[in-house]
Amino acid sequence: MIGQTIDRKYKLVRLLGEGGMGSVYEAEHTTTQLRVAIKVLSTRHLLPGSEGVKRLRREARAASAIDSEHIVQVLDAGTDAETDTSYIAMERLHGKDLQQRIDAVGPLPPDVVLRIGAQALAGLHKAHEARIVHRDIKPANLFLARRPDGSLTVKILDFGIAKILADPLAVAHTTGLTHTGSVLGSPLYMSPEQVQNGRDVDHRTDLWSLASALYCALAGHAPYQQVGTLGKLVYTICSTPPLPLHEIAPWVPVEVAAVLHGALALDPSARYPSAAAMLAAMRPLLAGGTALDPSMMKAEHRASEPASSAPSLALACPGGELLGSSVEAAAPAPGGETTASLDMTSAAEGDAGAAVAEGDPMTTVAVPLPLTAVVVKFEHEGGKAGRKH
Repeated sequence: MIGQTIDRKYKLVRLLGEGGMGSVYEAEHTTTQLRVAIKVLSTRHLLPGSEGVKRLRREARAASAIDSEHIVQVLDAGTDAETDTSYIAMERLHGKDLQQRIDAVGPLPPDVVLRIGAQALAGLHKAHEARIVHRDIKPANLFLARRPDGSLTVKILDFGIAKILADPLAVAHTTGLTHTGSVLGSPLYMSPEQVQNGRDVDHRTDLWSLASALYCALAGHAPYQQVGTLGKLVYTICSTPPLPLHEIAPWVPVEVAAVLHGALALDPSARYPSAAAMLAAMRPLLAGGTALDPSMMKAEHRASEPASSAPSLALACPGGELLGSSVEAAAPAPGGETTASLDMTSAAEGDAGAAVAEGDPMTTVAVPLPLTAVVVKFEHEGGKAGRKH
């Protein structure tokens, strides 16, 4: 499709990534010359009005409803009349996602992971205020975008399976996306309630998934990465709390581990009540602020002894309160809007993501997604559950 013009206004310049259900291109607006990222659905697999088209429109609607520098900005959406190709146009981002960083260097320093988490929570706070639950937070959907000044900002990608709570259609069928017994998302980072019934989740499922992604950034692997099969993974998520982070990654301070485990309780009511409360729990650990710089993206030096506990730091409680401190309202991390966009093709539809490698804009790096992009169906008969996938 390179060289084609979508909807008579977006000329496709080069391919950024592709998967089984669609592709992402860099494109130039024919009038303004603005460079954008265009996600298009492949007409070889989808017809107008299909579930894939509805998902793309849902993504555009969800992302455009959130006012935050930490959410990828949707600029336009529509359908090309000549080819029946549906698309969304987004800001063009440059950089790497968190999964690529972890794959490249392994565990990241706790201070860096906390900064990433704080910025992501600022974005989730705005999304939840707009009554939108992302439902697919994972390292590959946390993009570390370069600003013009060289600093980094976290951008949450891919609202394609978002649940829009304000939509009256969501009450019966989750805006037509998830049916009874179905699970869409990335199982390694799913909350127990999302694995069991994706229709009934609320904003606390995003807190679980974010904590799992940050756990991965600190330990080098997801909380349940060691589980060998999908069926066992689903059972373990629902029945067994994640292993204590500071035990498997002793270089992580216990205060940092406590913040994440406050969001990883199996019972949603035992987690932080909101993104603002989780962010407030992080703030005492962020003496250096939340700003990110490429020079920080280095491998964590793994000490042989557990990290020492600083007595001045407060331990987080799941209810949003801090020992020796009060909860403060969440606020977006400092920094201006980036003018640069990249979004992945949807992992929930079985796609392998791809991204432009930092420092080499002409190189495309494939990102494998193990144990992701799975639709799981549970059939209950006589109290027993089976699975199909």
